[in-house]
Amino acid sequence: MYANEFGQPNGQYLQVSEGGSAPIQSTSDMDTQPKAGKRKPDLSTASDTLEDRIASLEKKTKVEIITELKDKGTTDTTIGDSFVQIQEWELESGFDPLNVTVREKLAWLTLKSRAPSLTNLSPRAEEVYYDNVLFDIDSLQLRDPDKFVSGQLHNCVSEWRLILDENAHQDVVKWLEDGVDVGEFFRRFKGNFKGRNYDSEIPPRNYFQNAAICNTLRNTLFYIKRIVRENFNWVHQTFGKEPSKPRLCHDERYLNLWVKDLPFHLENLKDVHRLVQENALMITCDEKSGYDHVNLQESSQTYFGIQFGGFYMTYTTLPFGWKASPFIYQSIGICVTSYLRQLDVINTLYIDDRFVVTGGSKNSDDAMLEASKITYMVLQLLTRLGYTLSLSKCSLIPGTCKKFLGFLVDSVKQAYILPDDKKLKFIDLRKSILSMDQVVEDTAKILW
Repeated sequence: MYANEFGQPNGQYLQVSEGGSAPIQSTSDMDTQPKAGKRKPDLSTASDTLEDRIASLEKKTKVEIITELKDKGTTDTTIGDSFVQIQEWELESGFDPLNVTVREKLAWLTLKSRAPSLTNLSPRAEEVYYDNVLFDIDSLQLRDPDKFVSGQLHNCVSEWRLILDENAHQDVVKWLEDGVDVGEFFRRFKGNFKGRNYDSEIPPRNYFQNAAICNTLRNTLFYIKRIVRENFNWVHQTFGKEPSKPRLCHDERYLNLWVKDLPFHLENLKDVHRLVQENALMITCDEKSGYDHVNLQESSQTYFGIQFGGFYMTYTTLPFGWKASPFIYQSIGICVTSYLRQLDVINTLYIDDRFVVTGGSKNSDDAMLEASKITYMVLQLLTRLGYTLSLSKCSLIPGTCKKFLGFLVDSVKQAYILPDDKKLKFIDLRKSILSMDQVVEDTAKILW
């Protein structure tokens, strides 16, 4: 089983924070330790193959499996030549992926949450743009975000070929046809990670213990949603800008050391004001579980392994935390941005957040008609390319003030406005910092 906790971009601090995920043992380290310090493997478990273990689990009930694991407590388990230590709180969490039904069938709806007609096809975006074909946005078929199925971009390759310049986008075509090959992003790494030296072309197999913070969140809706509703979107560490909004993340600091640098440009608020004319109407789109739209090749999935409560799983889609994920996802999405611009749709993309704006018109009727047309074209194109939109996070009714990347973009005032909820959070943050006896240097700079 390959690394559970992989790397990070250059320049980031590699030391483990207190209470964070810590390495248990790596196979490379076991080979380099003095003989006197080597741990003798338990032959009774070392002889068991993963296939034998799976076959054994299939014959047992959930109660028998959990009881067996609890009896072992935090004793060591050998899987192949990896050293694994299962923590007691993991066994007590009640986690059981064997009872999860993997969703494979798509569900469809309309903007009004009604069942659409799947026999009457909606006109294509190009037909609406070039031929002024009449459209009904309320009858447009959209994927149901509450019944999300991953990897749908790969089922729409024929549609992608219609919008891509295959000579200019060879990598994108390959990712969509075959899935992402982790190996194409590797470079040799020579250096130290958490006190151990490495010098190799690819990362040696390694195992890292799940972060202790997972224990504090294991009974929350936060975990239930990720494990049950999203079917195995499970990770090791939690990160987030705010304690109230933790983000599950597969810790890739180890693997990322072997991943080459992938610089790319992200259009952000500095670019938005150039697009927004006075009184322009805008909409925003949010792609559901963005990275889960893109599959990994099967041979690459074991680089993103997970152990929890004695169960072993791997990612099948781009993990949040892998250094190459934003580069790959943005490279695919920017192709849609460019194609929409060819259809005179002014838009910009920041990973999975899309901002769309009209050209602006003094005639309100003309402006709303243009905005409705553009909204339809964007939704129709994204849907036929395989995207699922998080409709609750989208703002699809054209308006002159829309929230994008944390700020309100106001085309009437021609200004960026900080939302009131953000102001209150900054006030609370300031009070919290001022109440401290000591603050770190970076925090002091914020106050200054």
